[in-house]
Amino acid sequence: MNQTKLLSSNPDRLDHLFESVQFSEVLSPVVQPQAIIDEEQIDHLLIQIGCHSNRPVSLRKLHTLMSSFLLQAQRLANRVQRKGGQMVIGWPHDEAYWRTRSNVGYPIVKKLRQALLDNGWITHHKQPTKNLYHGEGNCNGYLIAGFVPELADGIAFQSSELS
Repeated sequence: MNQTKLLSSNPDRLDHLFESVQFSEVLSPVVQPQAIIDEEQIDHLLIQIGCHSNRPVSLRKLHTLMSSFLLQAQRLANRVQRKGGQMVIGWPHDEAYWRTRSNVGYPIVKKLRQALLDNGWITHHKQPTKNLYHGEGNCNGYLIAGFVPELADGIAFQSSELS
């Protein structure tokens, strides 16, 4: 597996450097729905788990996070099919990462994570990986339910402007 590093937006700070060798995919704001029809499908999924928002900015952030989650679930499912293993996604729990580097905001990420947990889309699987600077953990592993990758079927994704 490749290492994943989550860096602070400030290159002079080392306290937000994290390394993980156990996650092939880490939730991050890198994709979003490609077209309105794709947004509508994401909206339907957000409503289904009770995580939809009427606030346009919050909804855009949720679209991006859900898109990243679904795309990475598909990648993991393909990897598991080819090589075996489990669909475990790394999920950063670091508030500074979500607030400063990703510009998504920690409350939105926590809301989505809790909704996914409550609805059985993910279950906590691995304790946080080690923060190289502080010796603390921040990136937990979550096992993705087997039905999740197929939820992304038919949804087109594109690069996000949030990252």
